[in-house]
Amino acid sequence: MRKTLRAFLLVSFLAAAGLGLGIWSGHFLGLIRFHMALGALFALTLFALATLSGFRGASLRRVVTLLALSVAVFALGIAQTNLMPGSWHWLVRLFHFGLGIAAVRQGLALAVGLGAKAALPAAKGPASIN
Repeated sequence: MRKTLRAFLLVSFLAAAGLGLGIWSGHFLGLIRFHMALGALFALTLFALATLSGFRGASLRRVVTLLALSVAVFALGIAQTNLMPGSWHWLVRLFHFGLGIAAVRQGLALAVGLGAKAALPAAKGPASIN
């Protein structure tokens, strides 16, 4: 499950980021809805990864951070076109791109930690010296 979520995270981020940069440059303007769908998939994958990590005992701080990032990425993606229209809109685009990078880094870090926790053997109680 961890590898599947990690793959979805990477593919959806790379596809959305590449398409987003193309849209930003004035190309692919007809694919904005597809870009938004990829962003929604990315945000849902972050949410699923955070939820799974929380149930598997990951750091509460990291889980809450990733949940907040998933909501922020989704909300900013939906509201982006209405924020600061005009010549300063590039700041919103830059913030949106940076937030996506921060989210994917946090998600990958949590996915790696999730794999490390799964690889650890279960504790058997205190060790005794005979």
